[in-house]
Amino acid sequence: MKRFLLPLACIGFLGAIVLGSLLPAGARLLPWYSPQSMHVLVYAGFAILVRATFRFGRRPVIRTVLIAGGAGLLLEFAQAFTPVREFSLQDAALNFLGALIGVVIFGGVARYWPWNGDDEAAEEEPPGLQQSTQVSRELSALSEDRLLAAWSLLLRQEHISQPLAGLARQVHRATKPLGNAPTGDAGVLSALEHAGVRTLLLKGTLLAHSVYDAPAQRERGDTDILVASKDRAAAEAALQRLGLARSWSVTAKTSDTQDQWQGRLDTVPVVIDLHWQLLNHPAFSDLFDFESLWMRRAVVEVGGVSAAGLGRVDALLHAALHYFAHHGDEFRPAQWLLDMDLLWRAMDGDEREQLVQLATKLGISGLVAEALWLTQERFGTPIAMETLITLKQSGEHQWRTGLLKVGSGPLADQIFKLRAIRGWRARLAHVKALLFLSWDYMRTKYPGASRWALPWLYVKRMVGGGKG
Repeated sequence: MKRFLLPLACIGFLGAIVLGSLLPAGARLLPWYSPQSMHVLVYAGFAILVRATFRFGRRPVIRTVLIAGGAGLLLEFAQAFTPVREFSLQDAALNFLGALIGVVIFGGVARYWPWNGDDEAAEEEPPGLQQSTQVSRELSALSEDRLLAAWSLLLRQEHISQPLAGLARQVHRATKPLGNAPTGDAGVLSALEHAGVRTLLLKGTLLAHSVYDAPAQRERGDTDILVASKDRAAAEAALQRLGLARSWSVTAKTSDTQDQWQGRLDTVPVVIDLHWQLLNHPAFSDLFDFESLWMRRAVVEVGGVSAAGLGRVDALLHAALHYFAHHGDEFRPAQWLLDMDLLWRAMDGDEREQLVQLATKLGISGLVAEALWLTQERFGTPIAMETLITLKQSGEHQWRTGLLKVGSGPLADQIFKLRAIRGWRARLAHVKALLFLSWDYMRTKYPGASRWALPWLYVKRMVGGGKG
């Protein structure tokens, strides 16, 4: 019953606000309060109820203020159509102010009386049901973080319980595996080698065959392969001879330095992300050259074929930069942290020292320090505090560390990228490539849209900072 009290209170409070908004202008329910102070007090109380009722995963303050203050704004608009009231921009602003004050008050009170709707609900549930609900939540979190396939590894490292590992095993076995089969990857790598193209495996496929207990433990949707920029044409020709076709969904983004290729080798589906630059973020695009990476390469076996991939030091640096730069403010699965955890554990003392030195030399030690800190916090990675402090202090005056302070949202991310690009001509080229994509891409992205709607879709991308 307790779980329904706050929602009912929230609805009742909103109903009282609606009724109060229908009173004639100047009417006072409490004579000793001015109408302006009533707006602040009422919407502060409403915001407290909204914040206590709904569990917002991300940006709870912003969402609560928008809901509570937005309700007040809608009521102000509605008052414009009543004979006894009128729209007031001042009252709307006071409503938002009250909502903000309410959120601040809730945050202070919650430190001493933390509200958790699920805990209240759990009090009414039998102990067995409580445990089942908790395991179900943990299983859902594993799935969201792309860690279901790694259940045995997580159990071995004591990150999950035996009951949770058993459920994860069952769910994973019932799920269709993602990514290329090793035989498909082996066919692609052999074809590229036959064409005289040197390749370096990246990301999931590389790590699956090098630092995980078994390749199947690392969920992935494709295989990332890096080639030298001068070998791009030869690599594309080799992929075409295999019967793979380029996907417009990637190649249309002309600011990127990768293409996606899809098809089948015999009956095996294959998805390849072909890169000719390790990172396309402007702040990191010139940090790594293929020849240096090739000199530090590692050798792994994929489907019975020996293949080259990034060395452990370069792979961890790449993972750290990918974590912060490639996906902006988008969801970052814990799988990426596990990648770095396993890489660090696999490295010897000399490699760890080389990582610190290379990160400092490249001007990315602040980002690497933050990535390793998050990794240690999540998986207990055995990283010496001295190493973290050294990296962090080195990164305090590196301009790339500013990426950690970039505000959320695609627009802030693009502003940082523009600042990283050298020269106004290059910046304008980046903006053009980002916003004005080819008609082929837009038709593929929005297959149901008419040709007359496409200009508005371009506007949507501009407003969203190039997303979509």
